Amino acid sequence: MPRLPQYDASKAAGDDGEIREILNQRAAPGGGAAIGYDNRMANRHFGNLGDIWKHLPLGDVLRTVRPDRYWESHAGAASYPLTHSANRDFGVYHFLAHASAEPALGQSAHIRLLRELAGEDRVPAVYPGSAFVAMWALLDRPVRHLYCDIDGESLSTIAATAEELGLTAEAVECVEADGVGTVTSRIQTLADDEAAGGTFLLIDPFHITAANDDGVNSLDLFAAAAGKGVKTILWYCARTIDEWERLRSDVSTALDKSGIDESGLWRGEVELLSMSERGFESPGVGMCGLLCANLPDEVIETAKRQGEALAAIYEDATLPCGLSGALAFHESCACRT
Repeated sequence: MPRLPQYDASKAAGDDGEIREILNQRAAPGGGAAIGYDNRMANRHFGNLGDIWKHLPLGDVLRTVRPDRYWESHAGAASYPLTHSANRDFGVYHFLAHASAEPALGQSAHIRLLRELAGEDRVPAVYPGSAFVAMWALLDRPVRHLYCDIDGESLSTIAATAEELGLTAEAVECVEADGVGTVTSRIQTLADDEAAGGTFLLIDPFHITAANDDGVNSLDLFAAAAGKGVKTILWYCARTIDEWERLRSDVSTALDKSGIDESGLWRGEVELLSMSERGFESPGVGMCGLLCANLPDEVIETAKRQGEALAAIYEDATLPCGLSGALAFHESCACRT
């Protein structure tokens, strides 16, 4: 396989301080809209607990798996200006304040990235989205990136971030279209060795059962990718117990329908223990999970330790609504209700 025209060392950010300067300048007033994009209509939930459980394992997964192709079906923006809110205080700000208490968090790629962006400050000026986490984690190798979203302005931030990091336009493809349909089509073109050997897919929808015009939803996409051998993570969330029960039923139904071999699947979930209590108000999510396919055991073990450590640092937390913010972490290899 020829080397992709991806990493241009003469143009790339030279060190951690330079990466931080790029992002923080764009986030500052008058600094431009490309990085630190403030599109709360496209994603008003950035930096909450759900984002932490999505991005925390992602950087370490990618640095271990080291794919040749990295794809996202619901990309969002590269980063967002990081400001206080009740949900972000419970999410990224709590994580930053307490991660060092647990080695599985304090030594993670995600906390390293956040601290690099913060520099001498306690917190960074921006919160990196999954596209930035992926480009940063894979910066040292030739990777063909594909980012899909129906919001063109969000995609423009990814293109701008890629350029600032020294990634060429040929290596970073941004598609303003339905990501489920786009990625489903790309999967069908992959040879078996390309799928199993070097392709990684992150599926990150607002609603996993929302179907496109062809009747295909994110669960269908997950099943297609997993069945092809693609290393895949599907992130999902629920705000209430009722939503969670419906979601888990939907997952089981989709897996039954697909007929894929479940021996290669793993699920890790974090759940707020006060979800069922009177007065509970979701801080963005009540529970969230990662449904993973075709990942090596060492990656799963790392994610498991991170999930357990995340629950540990929230043991004495308090939700914005005043109830306990304690978390439970659950894992399963048999993805059934």
